[in-house]
Amino acid sequence: MKTFFNALIIVSCWFLVLLANTIRVPQDQSSIQEGISAAVNGDTVLVADSTYYENINFMGKAITVASNYILDGDTNHINSTIINGSQPVNPNAASVVTFESGEDTTSVLCGFTITAGMGKWYSTYSARVGGGIYCYNSGCKIVANKIINNSVIGPSAYGGGLAAMPEGSSAWVVLEKNQITHNTATANSFLALGGGVNLFCHARIDSNSISYNICTSNTTGYYTAEGGGIRCGYSGANPPPEIIMRRNTVTHNSIRINGNPGQGPIAYGGGVLIQQCNGRMTGNDISFNEIWDYSNWGAVAMGASVSQSPDSFLIEGNIIRGNTYAHGSGNSYVGGLLIGGSDAISVINNLIEGNAATYGGGVGISQFINPCTVVMVNNTIINNSATDGGGIRINQATAYIMNTIIWNNQAPTNAAILNINSTIEVAYSDVQGGSPWPGTGNINLNPELVSDSLANTSLCIGAGILSYDFGGGIISNSPPEDINGRMRPYPAGSHPDIGAWESKLGTPVGIEPQSLAGIPKSYMLEQNYPNPFNPTTNIEFSIPKSEFVTLKVYNILGEEVARLVSERLTAGRFKYEWDASGLASGIYFHELEAGNFTQTKKMLLVR
Repeated sequence: MKTFFNALIIVSCWFLVLLANTIRVPQDQSSIQEGISAAVNGDTVLVADSTYYENINFMGKAITVASNYILDGDTNHINSTIINGSQPVNPNAASVVTFESGEDTTSVLCGFTITAGMGKWYSTYSARVGGGIYCYNSGCKIVANKIINNSVIGPSAYGGGLAAMPEGSSAWVVLEKNQITHNTATANSFLALGGGVNLFCHARIDSNSISYNICTSNTTGYYTAEGGGIRCGYSGANPPPEIIMRRNTVTHNSIRINGNPGQGPIAYGGGVLIQQCNGRMTGNDISFNEIWDYSNWGAVAMGASVSQSPDSFLIEGNIIRGNTYAHGSGNSYVGGLLIGGSDAISVINNLIEGNAATYGGGVGISQFINPCTVVMVNNTIINNSATDGGGIRINQATAYIMNTIIWNNQAPTNAAILNINSTIEVAYSDVQGGSPWPGTGNINLNPELVSDSLANTSLCIGAGILSYDFGGGIISNSPPEDINGRMRPYPAGSHPDIGAWESKLGTPVGIEPQSLAGIPKSYMLEQNYPNPFNPTTNIEFSIPKSEFVTLKVYNILGEEVARLVSERLTAGRFKYEWDASGLASGIYFHELEAGNFTQTKKMLLVR
């Protein structure tokens, strides 16, 4: 209810602004560009549902250009209000939307489909840049748009969906709640940067979907292709760009190298590449990105790469899963997360799972031109694979690892951690191997992971530490929340768990067999059945004593969609039917809470 009233207030505020000074297209002006020309700072250009064959320029104005989405939040307006840039007056200025006259984040674009742009010719770098949106020496705020099927093709190509080229500007670019998909950047002679987005600037990138973008290099020389989904960074900028990247979904992007075999170029960052920036990357899902390398020259960081941060960078609460070297027979380096050439990078509360490369399946840490020191706390690194360093590969660097699970990673040798001329200190971690990894508090026990959490019998529960002094001024502290935002440690006053998830138990609980009398001896939440289901499914659970019980269902965003139980129950086994009629297909979670016991299971609704 609170969320509803907040949304109502926001819509009401927008409505009052629109009433103040609104130029309507096509009622007041026949085109979006004419609306912009007639506007003054503070105005709103409100665009009716239709398709507009235009290439618009904000002309330095602090205005809002929006579809009717801004009035009622109906996403159908985004799909129905289309700016198609396929008919530019000047083929060298073929971006759909342009900011190039000193705009800042008071220049807002909201609620459109931006498509068929071919970018701006940028002679300084012999590059075609910014297929959908081009920002030069300026800032902007891009909110709730669908940036789709734009492309840039040139000797160099930057930012199929969007490119920002501030050239020393201190302006910020804000990308919020956009869908950036099926854009391409194709370089035929030199650099290919950012299939979806390329940013040479300060940026806040929040709650976007960046998926199915492609960065392609057809060059034959030693050039690079970087950032299948998004690339951030600018060499030599002073001060260096600050990047705040949070709550984004970066999935199914790719880099494709078509150069001559054995002659390059090199691909970096199938999903994300952040280079020479300060800032943070938090709460993102970076999954199922790929590098295709037909030149067989070299592929680096199939999922994400963060390197050469001048001051500090935080990598926290991300899921980095299923990224891989998809095509080619050359060497590939680091399937999940590459960290290089930085002395102050913190890696906290991340799940790094199921990634694959030739060298370094899950995490790679390397000096990468400059010395590299990394602190890793409460991460879960599992099910990754490589020919060496299945979990972590550390090459001429320094790593301090605490409260971390490194388990079931695959490699012929050094499946958990490969040390190449590096300094590695490990404490209070669960590292798979013949015996506990050298260091204080380490264990070598199956962590018993179930449905992205710890089983109640896991010996990782309560086996971590709140703070550990590695010496030399390196003191690691366990974060106050886990990857899902739950309090750590739980309960207060206990020891934290090892890994990215915090159980609601202070210590592991043994599971006893069911009593003959039918009263269970332990708490248990069963997997729903049938699963997948449509539209009904059964959920069963057991409690060994009278407790106040809640049984809730959440969607993948963590929003409660159903509450099946909220009452005190006697000891016993219970069964409830959930009817998901009216809900969309997708992943849902059912969670049982009884006293201090909590357990969550995943289920799939398929229409």
